Amino acid sequence: MAVRELILTEEVPEKTTVRYRGTFVDEDGSPIPSANMTTITLTMYLKDTAGNTPIGTWTDQSVLDENGGTFGATDGILTLYIDPADTAMVDQARSRERHQLDFAFTYNGGARTGRNTALLIVKNYGSVT
Repeated sequence: MAVRELILTEEVPEKTTVRYRGTFVDEDGSPIPSANMTTITLTMYLKDTAGNTPIGTWTDQSVLDENGGTFGATDGILTLYIDPADTAMVDQARSRERHQLDFAFTYNGGARTGRNTALLIVKNYGSVT
């Protein structure tokens, strides 16, 4: 199982909707079609803490065509809309935070597994309520 990592270099303003798009591939690097994808779950947490503080309800939550996620029929692309509550600052004393998105997935009837990760840099605007 390979882990693919994506670091989003553009800062995300706190408490805004974010659209994540990522390609899920098999061990040969080919996109996995939706007919072969079995599960995709997301865990989101604050990367800057020793205990990896969970963010919102994103702990092993399914995003395979539910909970804001849509998986492409043939291109292996997951599009996920992340709500403003999930881009809120956890620690208002910081100017920026790293919110880690960990996607675990299974395909080919659960016989194969993979992981994708993405890192959101959330910017504190201080006056956003």
